[in-house]
Amino acid sequence: MTKLIESPDNHHFIRFNKKINVIDLGYHEGSFETCIKENHTLYEYIGVEANSAFKSKHKAKIFNYCISDKSNEIVNFYLNEENTMASSQVFKNEKSKLIQVKTISLKDLYNSSEFKFVEILKIDVEGSEFKILNQDNIKFLAENTSQVIVEFDDWIDKKLEPDKIKVIKWFKENNFFYIRFSYFDSSKVLFLNRKFIKIGILLFSY
Repeated sequence: MTKLIESPDNHHFIRFNKKINVIDLGYHEGSFETCIKENHTLYEYIGVEANSAFKSKHKAKIFNYCISDKSNEIVNFYLNEENTMASSQVFKNEKSKLIQVKTISLKDLYNSSEFKFVEILKIDVEGSEFKILNQDNIKFLAENTSQVIVEFDDWIDKKLEPDKIKVIKWFKENNFFYIRFSYFDSSKVLFLNRKFIKIGILLFSY
């Protein structure tokens, strides 16, 4: 029976019975790595976090970048000091603190990780998911990534909803199975790569 795990921050993933490679876009304080550690004895972990105040909680290697469509650019990043989970390249308010951060693209990040294969990619980047989840990158992920966890932030800005619809369509066109876990909340979803996970025989157990 395949074990479906829900992390404390409501991200879902399938647990593997082997050593895994994880890339975490939006590492924050490291709660997702803690959940991985609790469910996998052996893992390698890359975290991307624009806010350099956050450090590795366990064994993650942290890259202090903003994930974007291009590498080696300098972009504005808005630190929300009242709610650090809401810090973003895209969204800001009158209390945001502006810093500048270097960017890295998804493909360059994968190359820097030196992972030949990624079991879990988590994307929780407060609106920047739409910068990186284009057709080319999703096609790239179809060849090297088993699971892609995404938090969509179109609920913050409804103008982004058409972009989410396109991203979901592109994942489906590249043979990913789309799972949403709530009828009322479609922000946190899981894409399973049919090339590496046999969807038809999955039996989920919490």
